[in-house]
Amino acid sequence: MITFDSLDFFSLLFASALLLSWLTGRLSRRSPADHPWFAYVSAAAFCGLLFATLPVESSGSPEPFHNRWFSLALAGASLAIAYYFRKFSFGIAAVFGCLLALDIAEQLLAVRSVAGDPARMLAPLGFSYLLFRWFDAWRTHYTTDSSKRATPREILLQTTALPILPAGPIVLAGQFRVERRPLGLDALFYRRALLFCALGFAKIGLLAPVLRQHFSSGLVFAPAFSLDFFHNALTTGFYFYARLFIDFSGYSDLAVGVCGLLGLRIRHNFARPYFALTLRDFWRRWHITLAAFLRRHVYLPLGGNRRNHARNLLIVFLLLGLWHGTTPAFALWGILHGAYLILEIRVITPWRLRGEALLPNHQCFARGLRILQYASTHCFVALSWLVFGASGGILDV
Repeated sequence: MITFDSLDFFSLLFASALLLSWLTGRLSRRSPADHPWFAYVSAAAFCGLLFATLPVESSGSPEPFHNRWFSLALAGASLAIAYYFRKFSFGIAAVFGCLLALDIAEQLLAVRSVAGDPARMLAPLGFSYLLFRWFDAWRTHYTTDSSKRATPREILLQTTALPILPAGPIVLAGQFRVERRPLGLDALFYRRALLFCALGFAKIGLLAPVLRQHFSSGLVFAPAFSLDFFHNALTTGFYFYARLFIDFSGYSDLAVGVCGLLGLRIRHNFARPYFALTLRDFWRRWHITLAAFLRRHVYLPLGGNRRNHARNLLIVFLLLGLWHGTTPAFALWGILHGAYLILEIRVITPWRLRGEALLPNHQCFARGLRILQYASTHCFVALSWLVFGASGGILDV
């Protein structure tokens, strides 16, 4: 069976995109996405495949609402936040509502995790991407000047393009455009699209199986303050870090590449996160479109860094954690990232900059401080994946 989060699905999309682009190029000298009918055909196919494919992931009888009290608490929190922040709270309350709707949809469809596989750990992620894309399109449409509003065709292209269903990116209004030129290797845009497809297939079809075959995950030592446990936890965290990146960025590469073959230019979700010096830089490189969505609809309406900066960051990262799953463990993962980012902005980075200023002529000392901050950032990220992984039941703790 072909499911949305499978390599077979993207292989079929890749072949279909190549064929459709070739046909439209020969017949009309335009890309498929430049035709008015493309958006509506894509939306119809999206709806059909969504309802036909997602129940395949069901493991049998529906699971009871084991998180219903936590979900109800989220609903109550969204109402409380809406009351407290008044006009600035619309985005937050709506995001909480999307998370609650996602939780209910997951339970009703009995879509459950497949143990041991980070790529399938959150099988119904397509719902959360869809909800956020629709919310961004709706909010942008009704808060912009009538002369600049998107057309129904543009909204459908933003929200229902098939390649972005399983693992994003979250295409935001104003962050995509249609390429008019037909498919051709003489155009840099299409050469890059083919390169993204090749990278995606290589990551998912070659690198991911090798990583699963030669490395193992799981905490084999009981939690304790010991060197063995710390080494095992760090190794497991970096293993999960690598697998998430290969799987997630691989599917994102394929989504960007296939959309490119169809003539739709969208933003990528990753920008070499392993080169990030700080956690702040990490979240500018990892899951870029989700961070951009929360910045646009939550962080900036709350006041950004102009007032209550720490509170705003904690709210954003709490929502970031709950987006992955409405469980206390995912909420804890988000809060940990928010708290570390606040610590980094107020303490760690200023101390590093002061240390570099003390010895401005000693580049080795400054480089050593940067290496130390780089190592601490990625060790924190790796260890935080243990909380994230335990939430999905993929770590044998």
